[in-house]
Formats: sequence, C-alpha cells, structure tokens
Amino acid sequence: MKHDLFFFRQVLKPSIIKKINKIFFKSKDFTDLRASAAIKTAKVSQIPYKNLKKYFKAVEDCTHHANIKSFGFDIYSWLDQDPLSQNIYEAKNNGQYTFHTDSNPYTFKSAIKLTTLINLSEKSYEGGQLELFLGSKVQRVPEFDKPGDVVVFKADIPHRVTPVTRGVRITSSIWTLGPWWR
Repeated sequence: MKHDLFFFRQVLKPSIIKKINKIFFKSKDFTDLRASAAIKTAKVSQIPYKNLKKYFKAVEDCTHHANIKSFGFDIYSWLDQDPLSQNIYEAKNNGQYTFHTDSNPYTFKSAIKLTTLINLSEKSYEGGQLELFLGSKVQRVPEFDKPGDVVVFKADIPHRVTPVTRGVRITSSIWTLGPWWR
C-alpha cells in the first residue's frame, strides 16, 4: 500500500452539486449511521446510489482509480441499492463528527474497505475540517476544502470533522465494500 488517502480536486462542477443536493433534500430517509462511540451533530439523509448514479460516475471512477494506484484491495463495484449519505454540518448547532472509523458489524457478509467523501458545499464555510489520525498524529486534509473535491481513504483510519464555526458544510459519503479481510 503506497498511501493512506488519495484525493481529487473539484471532480464535480457547481451546477452538478446543486442538482445532487436538490435530490438529497427531497429524501425522506434521515437514518443516521453514526459510529457507536462518536458524537455527530449533523443532519444525515440517505438515498440509494441508483438515484444519483449518473452524477456520481466520475466519483466512482476516482474511487477505483485510487484503489488501483494506492490500495490494491479486493473490492466490489457500487450497487444501485448501496446507500449514499448526505451530511449537513451547520455552525448553528456546532456541526461536527468526532473521531471514528467506518466498519460493518461482523454479522455482515462484507467489510467496508474504502471511504469516499465528496464535498457538496454550495457556499463557503469555516471550520469543518476533515482530519485523519495517521500514525501518532492528527493530519488535516486541506485537499477536501473546495466544492467538488473527492477524497478516498482506508475506512479503518480514524477520522473526524472538526466543528463548523460559520456557515454550512455539506458532504456525501459512500463506502466501498469487499470480502472480509483474509
């Protein structure tokens, strides 16, 4: 494995981001998939991947490119019914998500291997930094600060979103599965 994360700048254009957010805003599913020990103060909605597949093709390509170039994991393609989440972190409620990892319970038939995050913010915000715990230090990911940015990292890396101090930070997340580690 060459890297812990892989990033792509401004994969989605502002006009596409607006369309994606509009579709998410119509969602009636506000299931929060918060990690059990973490604090998360964000509004979370979910829709099946098939609802945004045409907009997320470039993001899926980024994820597979990162896996080929950096991780080399045995992974599955995204399926139409896989959940896409939209996370809205607002300054008015100290929007944040404390350190956590992304994983499935052992009862599942597959493991989450990669986390892909997409910055869907339409306006500027302050705070809300993505940070990863790498080795023995916390590392900020400045390559995820602009609308349309995509970052892919190993799902077992502890990561967090620092509190949003001004405005609204909007992201989408999707997890890439594969067979259990062997």
